[in-house]
Amino acid sequence: MFNNVEEYLKSLKNELKGSDLALIQDALSDAEEYLRTALEEGLKTTPELSRGDVLKSIIEKYGPPSEIASAYKEIESRTAPALAPSRKQEPQSLFARFFGVLGDPRAWGAFLYLLLAIIPGTIYGVWAMTGVFLSLFLCLS
Repeated sequence: MFNNVEEYLKSLKNELKGSDLALIQDALSDAEEYLRTALEEGLKTTPELSRGDVLKSIIEKYGPPSEIASAYKEIESRTAPALAPSRKQEPQSLFARFFGVLGDPRAWGAFLYLLLAIIPGTIYGVWAMTGVFLSLFLCLS
């Protein structure tokens, strides 16, 4: 069994090996927070028990690292991370990387936005320059 919280966390990290780094960090921080808080409370409420006995009862309630890791992996499989990079792409030639933007729908969306932004940008620019020149003319006259 586990003699301290660090051993439990190390075992949990080994169980989660190969998972998303954010998932590992979340699981470790959640487990550490729970175990340390429960251990502190357990030692306050039952001072006659040893630290190892209190930790053993807490781990029995919380669950073994393999069970916790599988629960986190199951949750991760149901929810895709928002900013996770897409699957790794195979290396492309220089030509394909340079002209690959022509086939990217996000690039076409950005280009459309650029075209639509020309109209209000021009109107604002004309308005601002007219105001500047009119202010200068009225100040100097």
